[in-house]
Formats: sequence, C-alpha cells, structure tokens
Amino acid sequence: MKKTYVYVLLTGLVFVLLISSYKWNGYRERALVDVLEAGKITEIHFNVPPFDDSIIYNTAVKDEESIQELIAFFSRYQVQKKGNENFSSKYPKEQFIFLLRYNDLRMNMPYLIERDVVIVNEDHYTITNGPIDYEWIETFKNNHSDSFSSSSVTPTEI
Repeated sequence: MKKTYVYVLLTGLVFVLLISSYKWNGYRERALVDVLEAGKITEIHFNVPPFDDSIIYNTAVKDEESIQELIAFFSRYQVQKKGNENFSSKYPKEQFIFLLRYNDLRMNMPYLIERDVVIVNEDHYTITNGPIDYEWIETFKNNHSDSFSSSSVTPTEI
C-alpha cells in the first residue's frame, strides 16, 4: 500500500515537472528566427502597391540571397511569448504583414510585426530588444523589387 502512494506521488511529480518545463520553454526569451523557423523558409509573401482586393499577397521573395538577408535582419531580435491576448494595433503605419512558405510545403497563417510586437500563429510575442527597425523593412521591400517574382496568394490558398 505504501508503495502505491509513493508510485502515485512520483508519477504526479513527474507530470507536474513535465508541464512546468513545457510552459517555461514556451514562454522563455528566444530568437525571432527560432520562432519563425527561419531555416526552413523558402518563400516570403507580402503586399506592395498597387493593391488588388481579390489577392491577399501580390509579391513573393523566392531567391535565397534575399531570404537570407531578411533572416539576418530578423536574427537581431529576441522575443518573449505573452500568450494569445487580443491584439490592438498602436502603430498601424508600422506593420509588416507577411506569409511564409516552408520547405515542407506548409504555409502558415499571416504573421504580423509591429514595432515591438510579433504575432505568430495567433501567439503574441514581445520584442525584448526592440523596437523593430521598420525603415529597414521598407528599404528591403524597395531595394529588392527586382528580385520579386510576380506572385499572388488568394484567400483559398491560406
């Protein structure tokens, strides 16, 4: 009987430790590139003017050099998960909304970066060493206009 109590107690303790380590790992500070799984990115989709209401993303960056440049930029930032809070935009003119395609052919929900907030798959992260350099993002989009391939992502493809 005593062995049963010890067994139940140890099983409960192991369960609590596993749940605690899972929560700690999910909410610890980490690199933005790790959250985005940057090593698996094959395409980055976003909008540039002129906009078409029937197309969500009208531009795709597919060349490896441009993708690596954006990943290097993202690698400068650390983020910490805050949960699934309701997001209210404080800087709507400083938003970068994009979609990533990965080498395993999955496409995620749209990501959003706004000054000191990153939303990845409905999880909200705070940029701990931000704010993000939005001017760099605008310059990237403008400087790489020659590497953009004509692409469109319609609502049915997401």
